[in-house]
Amino acid sequence: ARAAAHRLSTTASKSSKGEPAKMRRWPWAAAVTILAVGVAQLRTKRPLPYAGKPCTASGCRPSFLIIGIGKCGTSSLYYYLAAHPSVIQARRKQIQFFDHAYDASRMERSYLSQFPASLKEGEVTGEASPGYAQYSQVPGRVARHLHGVRILVIARDPAERAHSSYHYNYVGSARVPLPFEMLVGAEIQFLEAFFRDGTSRKCGDKVCRDLSNDCYGAKSAESQAGAVARRYAGEQARKRFKGEAADTAAKAARRTAVAMSLPRLNAHLWRQLVGRGLYISNLDWWYAALPEEDMLLVCSEDLNDLQKAASEMGRVASFIGLSQFDFGAAVARGKYNAGAQHRGYGAVTSWTDAASLAEKRPAISTEARQHIDNFTAPFNERLFSRAGHRCRWGRDRV
Repeated sequence: ARAAAHRLSTTASKSSKGEPAKMRRWPWAAAVTILAVGVAQLRTKRPLPYAGKPCTASGCRPSFLIIGIGKCGTSSLYYYLAAHPSVIQARRKQIQFFDHAYDASRMERSYLSQFPASLKEGEVTGEASPGYAQYSQVPGRVARHLHGVRILVIARDPAERAHSSYHYNYVGSARVPLPFEMLVGAEIQFLEAFFRDGTSRKCGDKVCRDLSNDCYGAKSAESQAGAVARRYAGEQARKRFKGEAADTAAKAARRTAVAMSLPRLNAHLWRQLVGRGLYISNLDWWYAALPEEDMLLVCSEDLNDLQKAASEMGRVASFIGLSQFDFGAAVARGKYNAGAQHRGYGAVTSWTDAASLAEKRPAISTEARQHIDNFTAPFNERLFSRAGHRCRWGRDRV
């Protein structure tokens, strides 16, 4: 960085002595770019996982796992990383072996078979399964089979993530979708009760909360949001009728409200609009099972910024142990699995089209944003402290 600054100073000095006035003004943008490159070069590249030998007689192990979080940009992170010449893709991005399909006896046949049969020296492979972060049993399984693997966690502003998941996982599943504010309000009440009265468990030397099993898994969707679903159904029915007919319609609507507004499809996703944004509560289990230095927090906002994404990918590559690489061209292609279009994880959308899709989506209300911000703030601060990295959420939101 000092060398870059020296070159900048020398160039500016030479220019001021013999060149026209318009050439003497050094563009600040160029100055910042040079300094940023200098700082990036100072990053210490870590040794590759498994001492650079990921392949054994059983197969080639992934050197990195992107464990989530869903609707935070796992697809973009994976495919940007795959642009590095030393990264060889798995057969599919999202394998989900350690959560839904885990069987230790099938590690080789069901899991390692998804990766390349061989890798050249310096090459790595990996996968991105957003569900891994949510389940307390997964970190121990990963530690058992993939000791030394690098863990990448991409997290997004909890309010924005919740709003995105609402449209992606809920609106199309429910025959009568509840308003975002109503669904979120019911979930926050549900979570407050859990953190006040729910079960705590030992994880390492700390006490942790198992949201998937002890909170959402222990209670039904109806206990979480049934009351608001019935209230909303009754209110909507009364708007269409008057007098006694309105009473009859409201009563009938309330009877079917749970079936109409709380679908089984994607229930594990839409029930956790806010819960999946309490990142540290789920990551506590990972920090208890794996070395802290093997986990990296990536802020979704940095990959969602065309001017910052390539630099952030350089940070990710260094963390894994990869050589320096210019991710600019990969990032410039666009964003992956963007805009709730359901075109596939590998479908790329240009930055311009992605921005247009984002503008078409109804904006999150100030009330809902503040409600989520206030509830998640202490969890965010604990995440930033543990990860040693800060994201632009809540009061830091740009």
